[in-house]
Amino acid sequence: MFVASSMDTALKLKGRGAKVMDASALDSLDIYIDGADAVDWEGNAIKGGGAALFREKVLASMSKFFTIIIDEEKLVKDLRERPLPVEVDPFALSFVVRKIEELGMSAFIRQAKEGKQGPIFSDSCRVIVDVDIRNWGEDLEKLDAELKRIPGILETGLFIGMADVILIGGEGGIARRPGGRRVRKGS
Repeated sequence: MFVASSMDTALKLKGRGAKVMDASALDSLDIYIDGADAVDWEGNAIKGGGAALFREKVLASMSKFFTIIIDEEKLVKDLRERPLPVEVDPFALSFVVRKIEELGMSAFIRQAKEGKQGPIFSDSCRVIVDVDIRNWGEDLEKLDAELKRIPGILETGLFIGMADVILIGGEGGIARRPGGRRVRKGS
């Protein structure tokens, strides 16, 4: 039985004969496995390149064991090297972009490609905004908290201390690194 973070993934799984369950019927998962856009040396990650970051964070949070699989090109020294996706309610879009810029960062509404026009929407009907976080001088947990204080931001693509293990594929095979998962209440 599978639970998918995006409609696209669910349809692909069903097309291959897999049974896919709706996450809203569950209160926990034994194992959640997913990729990431970038992972740092401490096991923190940026996710959201596929515009499903809210759903991915819910699934990672409800899992007992969370594994991230990446290729070695996605292992970075500092997550600030990559854009940070945030999921924004369309009603607050201009306001959110202005507030992010007031924090000293640039925000770009992710645009559709391949003949489509307009912004990219998540499966949760939110707009994806990519934030250039290179100028953020404080720790990423504070950035996550600051962004979530802005009304209209549903979630950020920062996955701080959430993974139990990270599998890194490369020319030399697969390397296994412990993640930064913190002990949670009830775990």
